[in-house]
Order: sequence, then C-alpha cells, then structure tokens
Amino acid sequence: MGTLIIEYRFYFLLILIATTGCNMSDSSENLSNGYQFAHESETYNMIVGTHVIPCNVVNYRYDDHFIVAVQDPRADCPVHGDYKYKQGEQFYFWVIDNANDSCYGAMTRTEYKARIALLKIPTTLRVEEGE
Repeated sequence: MGTLIIEYRFYFLLILIATTGCNMSDSSENLSNGYQFAHESETYNMIVGTHVIPCNVVNYRYDDHFIVAVQDPRADCPVHGDYKYKQGEQFYFWVIDNANDSCYGAMTRTEYKARIALLKIPTTLRVEEGE
C-alpha cells in the first residue's frame, strides 16, 4: 500500500508541475481538501490529491466532505491505477470521502448508488454521466 501512495504522490507532483510550472494544462481548479481538477484538453481531465481519479473525468461535484466524479476511462491516460474495469461499462463512478481519507472507485452505477446511500451523500453532490 505504501508503494501505491508514493507512486500517486509522484504522479501528483508530476501533474502539478505540468499544470502550474510549465503552464501546459488548459486549466486547473482547486477542490476541497487539497485536491485539484486538472483539465488538459477534453481527453485528459483528472482529479489529483492524496488519491487520484484518472482520465477522463467527465463530471464532478464537491463540497468540504466529498468529491464525487464520473469517469470515462482512457487507456492512454498518463496517470492510471491498477483498477479493474468491467467489460461493457462505459462510465465509472468515484467518491472521495475527505473526512476518512478514503477513495471508492472505479464503481459501476449499481455500486455507486449503494455507496452514496451508505455514505449519505447529499443529492446536490450526486452526479450522472450525461450531465
């Protein structure tokens, strides 16, 4: 687990340098709890911080407690984890729980619905892929 965190922190620093120092990113937005949405064209959008939601984040909402996102995964994403994507699923859902420093994803729609109910995520933060 420690190696995975170090790997993500390395990628986070790499993305941070690319998005701020070299001005290569189209834009970035500060989210809650030190996370950033890094927008690099229409294909390499990701959320980075302690945890990473890899390309391509197509929709997200956040508050001080949660970051909720929809991902359309890309095989050529420069930052990706060892996630088990299910065949036949186009979109995946992610939840970052800031209070518990937890990240849930990549989830199918069914898994996502169960997780947001379990965490009692407000309806104002819930996302869908078509929004």
